[in-house]
Amino acid sequence: MLYIRADANSYIASGHIMRCLTIAEEMRKNGEECIFITADEEPSALLQSKGFERICLNSRWNDLEYELNDLLRLIHEKNITHLLIDSYYVTDIYLLKLRQKCKTIYIDDLGSFSHSVDMLINYNIYWNQLGYHSWYNDSDVRLCMGLSYAPLRKEFQNRKPLISKNVKHVFITSGGSDQYNVAGLCLDEIIKRSEFKGLIFHVIVGNFNKNKEKLIDIARYNKNIELHYNVTNMYELMNSCDLAITAGGFTMYELCACGIPMICFAFADNQLPGVRGFESNNLAIYAGDIRENERLCMDKIMDGIDYFLVNNDKRIQMANALTKVVDGKGASRIAQCIINNI
Repeated sequence: MLYIRADANSYIASGHIMRCLTIAEEMRKNGEECIFITADEEPSALLQSKGFERICLNSRWNDLEYELNDLLRLIHEKNITHLLIDSYYVTDIYLLKLRQKCKTIYIDDLGSFSHSVDMLINYNIYWNQLGYHSWYNDSDVRLCMGLSYAPLRKEFQNRKPLISKNVKHVFITSGGSDQYNVAGLCLDEIIKRSEFKGLIFHVIVGNFNKNKEKLIDIARYNKNIELHYNVTNMYELMNSCDLAITAGGFTMYELCACGIPMICFAFADNQLPGVRGFESNNLAIYAGDIRENERLCMDKIMDGIDYFLVNNDKRIQMANALTKVVDGKGASRIAQCIINNI
């Protein structure tokens, strides 16, 4: 039995829960059940829809030490032996106390300090720029590092991408909450430009998006804009597109599996290493940090669309390169490491 401590809400969106769900489904395939532990009830509908039990701590998602006594009590009561943690709000004391009571696994995107855990996962493109090997050189921590551990959902596994000859469909995703209304800003610019009239823009509207009504209003008067809610066939939707505008984050690895060239942007500090890593490896065009200069970021996104429209050979070249980044088996590798190594 694996317990998973993760959260989702309008501030941090659903990325942490979603990648943990992928790992949980792989664990289940291997005969190991998983139970989620959350700070509040916000992720309950999502977890229930996937068939996973959850325990609510009624704590603070952004202050994990606040819940520590309750979580330690739960570990004792439930006889928890293995705990997977996915949160940017862990602290030294939090992880140390948990490791004293059970085996701990942590998904780390930041590499900000040495963690007291039994197993550490970082699948990001920039993992080798962090200090893991020096931090854990003489330790018994099991390191699962690199792109081969990217926990893509099963729908992205064992697929052959379809790379189109021309750009017709554009995929737009800006995070589950889109707190900076990037999708709306993009659409405001897109509808002004005659050269984009022949393109169809597919906009993912997240569950926590507070700008939903504005997007609906724009789409109502522009037939080349399609809004998508609660998408259950994300691979098919992505794979039907020829270009993507995306926030930094896990979606970029899913787009790799589809071979979809991307124009990426950041809206949070934790996204910066990833978008810069993709840019430095010529795997994406980076439009900038929306928080620093909204106008410049929008201009670069529009310029990026123009670039791929007139440089079709470059788009196809990038698409082929992206298909080699991930193989879709990361969640299975993580599950096997948890089952066999700790």
